Amino acid sequence: MAVPAEERPTAGRVMLGFLAAAFAAVTTAILLLALGAGGMELESLLGFSIFAFLFGVPIALIAILIMALPAYLLMRRRWHVRWWNAALSGAIVGSVGGSLLGGSDVTGTLQMALAGLVGGLVFWVVVRERPAALRIDPETFR
Repeated sequence: MAVPAEERPTAGRVMLGFLAAAFAAVTTAILLLALGAGGMELESLLGFSIFAFLFGVPIALIAILIMALPAYLLMRRRWHVRWWNAALSGAIVGSVGGSLLGGSDVTGTLQMALAGLVGGLVFWVVVRERPAALRIDPETFR
């Protein structure tokens, strides 16, 4: 069953969703790395976080443009964006990107898959269709 065009999210919400997904994925990767590193001090964590955001977000956006955007454009014609297909798509994009960047390290690939899963869920939160009961009718305030 095709999704009617008037129920699809706007292009601005989709772009905002992809940008938020990139930041969420990089934040998750930083947290996973900091938890795995154990005794990382606050100053080194802050410096690493700035470095990771400076280079990680553009890399995540490239992965989104190459893999996630085409997947979204193909899937939106047939289905609504649901939490499970956004999370699964994010995990696939994260694991493919992680395996391309990190080689054959299974732990790194799984961490990137988790970061992609979080990014996919953040994308869903931004882009998902709102129930009609939550929409505000502008005529109510006139």
